[in-house]
Amino acid sequence: DGWPASHTFPMDKFERTAHALTTTCKATHPQSSNLPRPLVRNGDTDFFRPLDFADVPRSWLAKPTGPIDATFFDSFVSGQLDYEHCRYIGFRQQTSRPELIERTVLEVAGTVLTAQLAHQWGIASNVAGG
Repeated sequence: DGWPASHTFPMDKFERTAHALTTTCKATHPQSSNLPRPLVRNGDTDFFRPLDFADVPRSWLAKPTGPIDATFFDSFVSGQLDYEHCRYIGFRQQTSRPELIERTVLEVAGTVLTAQLAHQWGIASNVAGG
């Protein structure tokens, strides 16, 4: 994933969260859970896999149909934000890092996908945040 193990943001928390959703219940954690079964019954069928970076529809993110100004979006995904825009979003010089660009786009796309799934199924949650 490109991020060092010592990075301040623990990237493995997403995998740990998914694991906890499929295993945590009174039988597996009697001291800390009153759930009769794990919240997610089957990790293979009850999780929707996030999109790959290259497959995220631009229309989900950039205007006119998405929430982000198209010029800003294009500058961001190409790693070409100017200094003021970098400061504005709080990433400073890190915005040209491909790992940060990919993670950020996937985080927003995950939020959009979660909203679409909630609309379709009546409920959905994005365990990765965003």
